Amino acid sequence: MTRKELLSLLGVSAMTLALAGCGGGGGTVIPPAADLLDGGRVVGQAGWTVQKSVGVQPKKKWTVLVFINGANDLETYGVLNMNQLEKIGSTADVNIVTQFKRIGGRFDNSNGDWSDTRRFYVRRDSEEAFVNSQVLSQKNNVDMGDASILQEFVNWGVETFPAERYNLVIWNHGAGWRSVKTRAQRPPVTRGVSYDDTTNNHIDTTALPGAIVHPEGKKWDLLSVDCSLMQMIEVLYEWRSTADYIVGSEESPPGEGYAYDLTIGKLVGNPLMDGRELAIHYADDTATRFANQYGITQSVIETTKIAPIVSAMNDLGATLLDLKVSAATEISLAREDAQSYEYAENKDLLHFLDRLEVRVNDAELKRKTAALRAAMKAAIVRNVTTKQFTPNSQGIAAFLPTPNRYKTIDIEQANGFGQRYTKLKLAQDAASWQAFLADGPR
Repeated sequence: MTRKELLSLLGVSAMTLALAGCGGGGGTVIPPAADLLDGGRVVGQAGWTVQKSVGVQPKKKWTVLVFINGANDLETYGVLNMNQLEKIGSTADVNIVTQFKRIGGRFDNSNGDWSDTRRFYVRRDSEEAFVNSQVLSQKNNVDMGDASILQEFVNWGVETFPAERYNLVIWNHGAGWRSVKTRAQRPPVTRGVSYDDTTNNHIDTTALPGAIVHPEGKKWDLLSVDCSLMQMIEVLYEWRSTADYIVGSEESPPGEGYAYDLTIGKLVGNPLMDGRELAIHYADDTATRFANQYGITQSVIETTKIAPIVSAMNDLGATLLDLKVSAATEISLAREDAQSYEYAENKDLLHFLDRLEVRVNDAELKRKTAALRAAMKAAIVRNVTTKQFTPNSQGIAAFLPTPNRYKTIDIEQANGFGQRYTKLKLAQDAASWQAFLADGPR
């Protein structure tokens, strides 16, 4: 069940659900909120109305930056996730900072139904229905679908709350590698990374790396993608230089998103953990929170090991083209049989290899599938799945349409969506794989 479907099922009352999980803190002594924000020069925030003057803070172990675009049908879950974060709260070792935009008068009328964009320093409290954290600043008419706004938040967050390690969370809908229609187009599609209903704008897959450049000139320790359908090789290859580790979902996750109280509670309890360990907690805690309820498909990818996957895909693509005639039916059936997701053309890549090896009796093909499998296994640090819903999800999806469907989607992308498959770095660096998608067996 997708975030959108779950919202329809539960309605706005979801924000009042009792939250399970840890009480947070892990025994950490939390200083008074005022002490956490004292000192330093004030960081400029052009256009923002300052509610609390915030100077550059002392460097901590971790800063968690959460970009919550709730200006859409996920607004209720933004409130829910803020309250989960408040169950934990910032500490002497961990900053929790959010930028949260809501959409007034639509999906959630709680907490004053405010409709501007607010930056919060998350403080610990036990109230589960109200956001009580310190508002640092607020601004009207912020376009959370604008890549420059995300970069502005990132720059401000790192400069104001320096840390040894950083976790950046992108929170919203997702559509994998594709660009999507805006509400101004017909039929409307409420998908896309950081989709803002008030502006009909979103951030393209290819634009995201330029929107999250780390101000200190390094990678994020962890990029957490709390969006649908983004854990696919086309996206990972595009984003591989942004972070040491990326955690995300092949399928559409539950509307509630990550189990922030569980995961950030563990970080606060052990702020010496690294990005790899934190990423694993995100994946495992999501499976724990939603066990036997939804199709959980969380995986953790080590980004330095993504490039060999694409090289091996290119080699396999050449062999698949060589077998286009002699093994046409077998290749087509393997593609059809592979685990699929909300977008039917998205398939689990390892499961596709499984099906190829069963159906196609060719030594060269099996050598190529073995090489690709080894590269993928090296990159996948963790994979968790809810077996009864997505039994064959193994960590990384790929775009695997029929050639006819490839051409249809390519035309759609060219006619107003803005991002054709051939514009992706993967398509350019794995030309044989792209040629297989466009001209392989029907």
